[in-house]
Amino acid sequence: MDLIFDIPRLRNFINRAEFLGPFNQAEMVFSGPLIEMILGSPTLSRFQLEIKCERPDWQLSSMTQIFSQQLPLLFHVEELEIRDPRFTRLGWNNDPDMEPSQWLELFHLFISVQSLYVSESLVPPVAVAL
Repeated sequence: MDLIFDIPRLRNFINRAEFLGPFNQAEMVFSGPLIEMILGSPTLSRFQLEIKCERPDWQLSSMTQIFSQQLPLLFHVEELEIRDPRFTRLGWNNDPDMEPSQWLELFHLFISVQSLYVSESLVPPVAVAL
């Protein structure tokens, strides 16, 4: 239940992998107990990280913690898409544990974003944060 991540080997792997980056597109997908960060495009190189956790606030916090560990993957992202599949009904609007500051912490990792797309169901919590 401890949501503190320290993954130094992931950072080492990413720094040594020549095929990783720079990525100019990122997609964050929330689908039930799973959150995915997909960097790159389907036709070029991609990096995909999935985290399984039940609560939406934990999902967002987990992803932010992992990517804030000096991972260079988000530095060049210009297009960010945050979505949930249409068939998934997330309880984001009524989740008392979801704080706007969690979204801001995530957005601070994307220093080059010029374009942001947010699924309709996720607009209310993202709009409150912005």
